[in-house]
Amino acid sequence: MDAHCHLLNHRDAHAASFLNRRFVHGEDVNIAIDVAAGLVIRVGEAITSLSTHLAAAETRFLSELALSADPAEARAQFCRAVAENQRGLFLSRSAAGSEIAYGKGRLSGFFSMRARNAAMMMHLWPEMDLFTPSMVDFYESPLGLDPEETRVETIEEQIAFYRALSLATRGRFLPLVAFHPLRQFRNRKSERSPLRLVEDAILNHGFVGVKLHPSSGFDPLDNAMYGVNNRALRSGGCALEPDAAEGMNEAMDCLYRLCRKYDVPILTHNADSLFINKDCMRDAEDPADWTNSSDHWAQVARTEQVRVCLGHFAGGFIDQYNERQPLLGPPKRRRVMFENGKLRPSRWLETAMEGIADDPGRNLWLDSSDMAELVRSAAWHAQPHLRGERSMRRLVDRRSDDEAEREEKKALRDFAPAFTRFLEENGALAERVMYGTDWHMPDASMAGPQYRPLLEALLPEQNRAASMGLNAVEFYGLAPGRETRKRLDAFYAGAGIDPVQIPWMKKLDAAQGAARA
Repeated sequence: MDAHCHLLNHRDAHAASFLNRRFVHGEDVNIAIDVAAGLVIRVGEAITSLSTHLAAAETRFLSELALSADPAEARAQFCRAVAENQRGLFLSRSAAGSEIAYGKGRLSGFFSMRARNAAMMMHLWPEMDLFTPSMVDFYESPLGLDPEETRVETIEEQIAFYRALSLATRGRFLPLVAFHPLRQFRNRKSERSPLRLVEDAILNHGFVGVKLHPSSGFDPLDNAMYGVNNRALRSGGCALEPDAAEGMNEAMDCLYRLCRKYDVPILTHNADSLFINKDCMRDAEDPADWTNSSDHWAQVARTEQVRVCLGHFAGGFIDQYNERQPLLGPPKRRRVMFENGKLRPSRWLETAMEGIADDPGRNLWLDSSDMAELVRSAAWHAQPHLRGERSMRRLVDRRSDDEAEREEKKALRDFAPAFTRFLEENGALAERVMYGTDWHMPDASMAGPQYRPLLEALLPEQNRAASMGLNAVEFYGLAPGRETRKRLDAFYAGAGIDPVQIPWMKKLDAAQGAARA
């Protein structure tokens, strides 16, 4: 089970804001650069839109599919139909009669139909019984414009798409609905407020959890103290308006109550990447006090009694940094941290480990998504023939006069075996790990079908089955008798789908029955 993945394309977020935030850094950037970058991206959006449909059109396409009652045949039919529906020049074409193509288009998920991204995941990992794709909501727009006025698609339209996908694939995809507390605060009086949409998605449309992306500026614990405004630094200061901070705290409290009421978990981005207002969010000296830190989430999981998964291994073993980034271009790379030959957890992973040790209710979890450096290191050790692959080139053993580069390569090569030892030595942590990919984010996408077998082989044998699925079953509440499972049974039955047509349900129920016997 892939507990953390995505099907999104460029329509899911405001692309200009997203790319400006990712590749244009620093408060001293001239507004002209912001505007120029935004215009270039908008032109690119107009061109790439030719290769995608709006969510409403994809929903109609999925709703009209007539698939076989046999799960295997239905999967093949779905992939073929989706491949034929994809348009544009960004993706390689399927051969006649084949399910779907995998090749030069593998990095083009942002310019692909969401349904085609789903078919690609099924094609790459046919052994995976379940995927839990997350919606995202950054709730942002450039230069302080109203995000409501710059949205390409509504939350309702995206919910409708994921509902249709879950039904068309016989439950192979169980979605997570996005939530942003600032949107909730500004739309709290609406009959279709974000919180009401979350509740509706969970109760009526087959959603199994809530996805939060606090890199947009809000904090799970206290927005008056840790939250920052969702604008570029050059268009405003760090502090939130008092009413916004109070409103977001109230929105988060309401979300926690909803999650407890319906027994649904929260999946949150939890790495020090994709920050907006980086300098503001990293203002505190101790990373444990940064906006969206794992320590804040651990406190929420313990005091609010809600299940929380800290995505991306809570920052893992990559050193958090507070240094200035280059004016233009991707953020500086950070090396894996070793100490006396052993992996040294980042401050966020360290506080996550402390939170897990103080969590007898099993509310705090981690996932392995977007650990591309780890997968590349595993490939170096397990399958040397992969060294020539594009995704492995950073590990190619070539001569270098740069001592720092040599040290970095050595650290990456040592990463995989050290990771296994780290989990073996920290059994309590290993028991809370769920497999996830973050596919189709670029690094995970480049690893392709190798991501699962390479990462799975690094898990300690005693934790492997749990990490590859059983932990996620517990986290998402999918076992018979759990509230989410009851809702899913009713959801599929209401759509005329017999549970015996849903392979993961049949497999899980049989395993549970055998365990009881």
